[in-house]
Amino acid sequence: LDGKTICDMSIKFENMSGLFAKTGGAHSCAIIEGESFIAFEEDVSRNNCVDKMIGRILKDDIDMSHKILMTSCRISGEIMSKIVRAGINSVVSVAAVTSLAVELAQKYNVTLLGFTRGNRFNIYTNKDKVK
Repeated sequence: LDGKTICDMSIKFENMSGLFAKTGGAHSCAIIEGESFIAFEEDVSRNNCVDKMIGRILKDDIDMSHKILMTSCRISGEIMSKIVRAGINSVVSVAAVTSLAVELAQKYNVTLLGFTRGNRFNIYTNKDKVK
């Protein structure tokens, strides 16, 4: 994962949600490949938003091996469990990450970044995979 690209994409991502702009209370998820968004979903519920994206991945048979799930959601243990079961190996959130999510990410080798805003982010797992 390239740190500069992640920061650039997070800025673009934050401006994509029409539902958040209208309501101030919505979550978004996107699939990123390189410097492109290939899928985008939003919902008022963070769980529903992640579920919609996982459904999209399954429906469209998207290979996640070299892609990133970017989300506005707080990454909880429950959300990380869904991510692991869906075969997603890289997650970037603009929000917080819980300690259980970090434990699960470590256990299942998921690269996890949080508090991705502007030109900064926190790396919680697989620091060696982020340049």
